[in-house]
Amino acid sequence: MAIKWTDEQEKAITKTGSNIIVSAGAGSGKTAVLTERVIQKLLGNKEKNIEPVNINELLIMTFTDAASQEMKERIRKAIIKSGALNEQLDLLTTSYICTFDSFCLSIVRKYHYLLNVDSNISVMDNNINTLKIQEIIEEIFNELYEEENPEFLELIRAWCVKDDKNLKTGFLSIYNKINLLVEKEEFLNNYINSYFTEENMEKIYSIYEEMIRQKVKEYIDFCDQFTKYYDENGKDKYNVRRAQLLGIVKGECPVSEIDSKFTMPTLIEVSDKIKKERGKHSNQKTEISNLAKHTKDYLFNQIYATKPLQEMIIKIVKEIDKRISLFKKQTNTYTFMDIEKLAIKVIRENKNVQEELRNSFKEIMIDEYQDTSDIQEYFVNLIANNNVFMVGDIKQSIYRFRHANPYLFQSKYDRYGKNDGGIKIDLTSNYRSRKEVVDDINTTFSKIMTPDVGGADYIASHNMKHGNNDYNEIAKDVKHNYDLIKYYSDDQKRITDDEIEAYIIGYDIKDKIDNHYQVMDKIEQEINGEKEEIVISRDVEYKDFTILLRKTDNFELYKKVFNNLNIPLNVYTSEKIIEDYDIKVLHNILKLIISNNFYKLG
Repeated sequence: MAIKWTDEQEKAITKTGSNIIVSAGAGSGKTAVLTERVIQKLLGNKEKNIEPVNINELLIMTFTDAASQEMKERIRKAIIKSGALNEQLDLLTTSYICTFDSFCLSIVRKYHYLLNVDSNISVMDNNINTLKIQEIIEEIFNELYEEENPEFLELIRAWCVKDDKNLKTGFLSIYNKINLLVEKEEFLNNYINSYFTEENMEKIYSIYEEMIRQKVKEYIDFCDQFTKYYDENGKDKYNVRRAQLLGIVKGECPVSEIDSKFTMPTLIEVSDKIKKERGKHSNQKTEISNLAKHTKDYLFNQIYATKPLQEMIIKIVKEIDKRISLFKKQTNTYTFMDIEKLAIKVIRENKNVQEELRNSFKEIMIDEYQDTSDIQEYFVNLIANNNVFMVGDIKQSIYRFRHANPYLFQSKYDRYGKNDGGIKIDLTSNYRSRKEVVDDINTTFSKIMTPDVGGADYIASHNMKHGNNDYNEIAKDVKHNYDLIKYYSDDQKRITDDEIEAYIIGYDIKDKIDNHYQVMDKIEQEINGEKEEIVISRDVEYKDFTILLRKTDNFELYKKVFNNLNIPLNVYTSEKIIEDYDIKVLHNILKLIISNNFYKLG
């Protein structure tokens, strides 16, 4: 039986001729839609004058090896099922269904001679990279100590107390952040001249003033709650002060006038508790006064006084970059971020390479686009030709620690929604979960996810819809909403909170088993000679339950409690690599040796 696509899914499958961003919520059929889009590209459409393409003319990028392998397997099965694309199976092995990292690595290896790097370039583990940078920082510090560099010694006096450990850590952090920039060298070369300008000083001061005004607004909000404790004369006085402070918030009065506006009326007939609470306003007032007392000229002079220190910081960061780059070139090992930058370099500096890549791919498809980094976005833009199909869900962005920038998704989502640069498509129907689950998710995220918190307007654009009607009639009388369970700790300490939680979960599982709680399941059934999946209701089994714990310390506790309750339990955990410095170094050296030998054999 052919899949019946919704209008929005159909649009995501067939729309072409422009950049497209698809916001695909959880359970919305994203992978199925992406796979079907690939198949339709391979088939073409004579009625719409759309020429078919080959699978190796599509660049399909994901973020993990597992995801790329799964995508390739799905496409393989879909090609076989179509019955009309057998020639594409031979091309599938040479197709570009891969991760960003592996595609960039293939470009660097192909054009290595243009980059003056060895073709057998290998990947450096991030731990080795970090340890080498730390070693370089140590070397640079020792050299500067020995030569008694006056700017460096001033930096030490300004930032160090007992030792220079925190300063070295700071340089590692600074270098790692600057290394995220595509134009790193340009940034470092121009930083001082662009920072110490009159225009930038005025910008900094405007931000400073706005910060003070925001604190004044918070102060007003705090003081407003005590107006009921003023007599009529006190209320009049407060309203005058409030209006004056509000004038500062609105920018009608300079922040330098704050101190004269701060006097508040005396509270009448209140408890000590209220007096103590109101007393907090003194701390807020002092903080604001201390911030507002500095003149613009004073602040500017303070900033200009840091120029020699900042120049020294830039000098050290440049030296770190020079030495780590030399180390990587000598060892022919680079991190994946380095490889992405090398790929950008060879494309940007060689127009023939850029044109070759642009003309090689009829469409660029990016899965999990919300996890794209700024460097990866820059790379894609170099080879794109108004033909990028992006699928993602900003609500599922969890890789900022890997430098993902979900605001790239939100920016395009907003612009394409106005037909500026591309087309926006929303897949908001959830076909995976029951209505109660979808409703609970909407209730939660509509309260906490805004453009400022989470980077998306959940209510306006990301509210999910229940799409799986199979659940509507089957076991409809069973309560499926989530439960938030409260309990009280044992004051006598006879049983810990973790034990209480384990017993609550255990008894809930037993209760559902004993009372034949109904769950949905899929079984394969032959209908009209074809095998199809149908949804059924059945009694819950122990294997249907999963317990997620925030720490592995409690695994043994749960095994003990569940054994007492006669509940079978399997524990799954991932072992952490030993964090010992020497073991980490040895582990990564072995990986490096194996990696080098592998590529030499290849």
